[in-house]
Amino acid sequence: QELQDRAERQLEFAEGDLAKGRLHAELARVHKKYLGDTAKAEFAAKKAVELDASNAEALMILGDLAFESSRFVEAAKHYESLVGRIQALPKEDGTRILVRFIEAYGKSRPRPSQASTTELASIRPPAADPKLIAAMEQLQAFAPTDVASLAQAANVLFDHGDAGSVYRIYEDLFKKHDAALRGKDRAEALYHLGESARRSG
Repeated sequence: QELQDRAERQLEFAEGDLAKGRLHAELARVHKKYLGDTAKAEFAAKKAVELDASNAEALMILGDLAFESSRFVEAAKHYESLVGRIQALPKEDGTRILVRFIEAYGKSRPRPSQASTTELASIRPPAADPKLIAAMEQLQAFAPTDVASLAQAANVLFDHGDAGSVYRIYEDLFKKHDAALRGKDRAEALYHLGESARRSG
């Protein structure tokens, strides 16, 4: 409550859209992180973006709120505006945004309909989506030792990427992090490595 009161007092004296936008973004963070009021957090974050369309914290909060409500098209839109500025964000936030962008963007794309094994054999594999591949490459560079995040993102690409690109991603994952892959992550990665190799011929 103290953080909320302080931000609201500062808003009374703030001058200029950038300053007001920063304070509304701070209010949004307080409402979401400390008070658990997602409605007020979303309202404040939207106000911040109205004042400053480039406000990273507000865009991140809007993306997180949409993602956590399974509004994946909306989440991907907010996250995408941050992907190009990922180096300026704290490591934890940047990693989460990249992983969630990959998942939200992937889930917002149409998936191939269910088909029999015979039918699948005659279907041309989906082309690599450049946005997904670029985001995965960014994640590999931004958080190269975060095995859990890399594995999570790779699993999304298995469902939405072309087999050749997915195979290379899993091959790189095992090459660099074989010893760190454990439990469910390792089992899924092994299956996806083999399946993507089979699909790519």
